[in-house]
Amino acid sequence: MTRNKKTALIGLLTAVVLIAVLNSFVDRIPPPSLTYNSMHMAKRRILRYAAKHNELPNKLTQTEEIPGYRNSFKDGWGRDIDYTVLSNGIVTLTSLGKDKRVGGSKESADMIGTFQTKKANGKWEDESAEWTIDPFEPYRARNKVEPSGGEERR
Repeated sequence: MTRNKKTALIGLLTAVVLIAVLNSFVDRIPPPSLTYNSMHMAKRRILRYAAKHNELPNKLTQTEEIPGYRNSFKDGWGRDIDYTVLSNGIVTLTSLGKDKRVGGSKESADMIGTFQTKKANGKWEDESAEWTIDPFEPYRARNKVEPSGGEERR
């Protein structure tokens, strides 16, 4: 092997090792946290849409993005979050977790969030409306995660 080829090979190996070492210092957001973020932003976008159009969207993609935030409708495993609306206006957002099957535990546990879209007086809820069923609560309890009270910005 020539000297230039040896130098190139050493340089390439050094780059690969350096990338691997640096990558080990990068924090990764757990898929359930990404899923919760997607659901939280979907809830905000749905309620903004309702306030603007005086009706709920038929599809999540009808809603407008909120600048400066992660606006994905994908769960932490890259699958679409399911959106359903009951006749009484209660919205349910669902991710079936890592295994994409009903039930499961840990990362395969379903994440289901529901919220009211209208107040008792018939007006639309504000985008900061509380969850009726918090999709992150089972994960939070299992992992003893404290609610942050803030929103994740991009």
